[in-house]
Amino acid sequence: MMAVAWGGGADAEGARVPPGGDALIAAAMGGDTAAVLAALAAGASPNSSVDGTTALILAADGGHVAALVALVKAGAWLDARDCGTTALMRAADGGHAEAVAALLAAGASMELVNSSGSTALM
Repeated sequence: MMAVAWGGGADAEGARVPPGGDALIAAAMGGDTAAVLAALAAGASPNSSVDGTTALILAADGGHVAALVALVKAGAWLDARDCGTTALMRAADGGHAEAVAALLAAGASMELVNSSGSTALM
């Protein structure tokens, strides 16, 4: 997992987090939909990421459907990848059926493969 210095805007590796993005990353990871919406309203990019892991991937990984839907509505990239995996792959791997359904309904691709050659449904 990644470590983020929430107040400083940089992760442990020194990669920059877009303005407002640190709050969005924390909110998505924790499934705090109100905080996700507040960060987006304050100008955070729905595609904020730390070390390539987007807020959407973090929300999907935790099965945080309401946060995930808020990010999708704000324009988060559905098929962004973190080390070859997408939000749909993370949700499926975690057994988060509602998150999988929400991502599929939004248009996430079932066709993409990770570095091991697996799709979200394999």
